[in-house]
Amino acid sequence: MAEAAAPTNNFAAIHAAALANLRGEAPPPATAPVSLHVATPAGSTGWPEEVGNRVTWMVGHDESHAELTLTPPQLGKVEISITISGEQTTAQFVAATPAARELIEQSLPRLREILEQSGINLGQTDVGTSSQPGSSGEGRRGSARGPAGGDAEGSMTNTTAAPWLRRAEGLVDTFA
Repeated sequence: MAEAAAPTNNFAAIHAAALANLRGEAPPPATAPVSLHVATPAGSTGWPEEVGNRVTWMVGHDESHAELTLTPPQLGKVEISITISGEQTTAQFVAATPAARELIEQSLPRLREILEQSGINLGQTDVGTSSQPGSSGEGRRGSARGPAGGDAEGSMTNTTAAPWLRRAEGLVDTFA
């Protein structure tokens, strides 16, 4: 009757999968991302604050993967993946629609400010669009910005970027 609790965040799931792999066992089933709702209508002045609060909540609750449901619903959902390495936080936003992607790109400077006020130093940030649910990531567009909030060489938002590569499961190599 006493079963081990299922991992509650992505890091715990990755760790459990790595341990199962080392033992030669089948990995545990992947957990779905946390679902969060953004009630503030997109484009309004309070929208970046609400999205920033959702990301702050993720970091505070050790959640590395979440799915935001936007208002209005026509914008679709945005998947957020957070990686924390020391004092540097990396974020990847994958929007269901180009309109949602552009909204996030436009809101990044304000999102950085909000997160900084919460003690979160947002470094590398990727913003893209998924071509279809469950796709391999082709058709995405990236925008990389450094910790200062600006691009390395001017604005990269109007350049064409190479398709994103599908990343591995992120398993930990204990021998590294």
